[in-house]
Amino acid sequence: MSSSVTIVFEVRPSGNTTGMKSRWFASFVTLGTLAVVIIAASLAGSGAVLDNNRYVSPTGSDAALGGSDSPWKSFCKAIDRLQPGQTLIVRDGVYRENCTQWNGTTKGPVSLTPGTLAAPVRVEAAAGANPVVEGLVWIRAMDYWTFSNIDVRWSNTQLPPSVIVDTMTQSQPAYTPTPTDHMVRLQDGTGWTWENSEISGAESYANILVGSVQSGRPANWTLRGNCIHDTDPDANNNSDDQNHNIYVNGKSSNGAGLITRNILFNAPNGENIKLAGGASPEGTNSVTISYNTMYHAKKNVLIGWSSKGNILERNLMVDAISTNKVLRAYQLTGSGNVARYNYWFDDQSSMQAPDNFPYLSVSESNNVKGDPKFDSVTSCSGFKPQTAAAQAYGAFAP
Repeated sequence: MSSSVTIVFEVRPSGNTTGMKSRWFASFVTLGTLAVVIIAASLAGSGAVLDNNRYVSPTGSDAALGGSDSPWKSFCKAIDRLQPGQTLIVRDGVYRENCTQWNGTTKGPVSLTPGTLAAPVRVEAAAGANPVVEGLVWIRAMDYWTFSNIDVRWSNTQLPPSVIVDTMTQSQPAYTPTPTDHMVRLQDGTGWTWENSEISGAESYANILVGSVQSGRPANWTLRGNCIHDTDPDANNNSDDQNHNIYVNGKSSNGAGLITRNILFNAPNGENIKLAGGASPEGTNSVTISYNTMYHAKKNVLIGWSSKGNILERNLMVDAISTNKVLRAYQLTGSGNVARYNYWFDDQSSMQAPDNFPYLSVSESNNVKGDPKFDSVTSCSGFKPQTAAAQAYGAFAP
């Protein structure tokens, strides 16, 4: 039951009217302020969201309003609802779901609402929380979005649907990820960042694919401060050299990107970082790879086909499994690719593979060979070099 009260002021001047207008206005403001307080209290009691923060929790409900006291449940449905200027606070727990969009029987990335430079969108872990998405995370058009402290890991089980409501979507079936599914797929967009997260365990082509469909995109993107590790070639039927930690496929038209301060390890059937297209002659352009620590991959870095303008500097690059493959240019025809001021260690005599083409500039004089003597190589808490000279390189460099 609801009711309303209408108050009518009738002012009849008589005698000295000095200050009458101000007294009437003061009464109006007092009543108006009281009305705002009453309305706000009513909305708060109903679970309405009064600020730009939204919340998601494994114990929430997707029928809720997304407030602190009424969090959503699905990570994917939550990010699909965000608008420019909003922040999603992700509470502790495991979100077992595939964040994909279906059109009939075809799955693709979820098309997010772009933020702007003035009104960016943030997705971040709640204070002290360690949220994990267990499944696929495929998103696109995430202009000016930042994902911070959102871990993702592989799932071998059939996951429940995350139904995305838009014009393309039909009901999403329960689905088990396959060897052809990149685990995290970040497509197009500009000004986006994924940072400070652990992304691991893909039994497929890559832990992270940065992909391009729209010309000039992705642009001004960043992967920063992550620990990305353990692709598993034994659990799938992919061919040789097809299980990467980071795969950037710019299709020769992407904008600039930055991969920095990450720890990447254990990609025994692929690269820690691959810059190339899906097929010859496509390439990837204008990516700076700096201050990363890379360990135990078939090749630490591969640059292929028409890739151009890529820079590798101040990285620690250790223990390539393939002979003479710390760094390889694969049938490279693009210009302006440079590897400089890196610290590397392997049993080979030269940093670059002997079949490198002349389109990759590698100076043996400023790329230093030496054993960094990592404190540990088994988890994200390790990989701190004990050799003094190596401490100026990689993820932990000052």
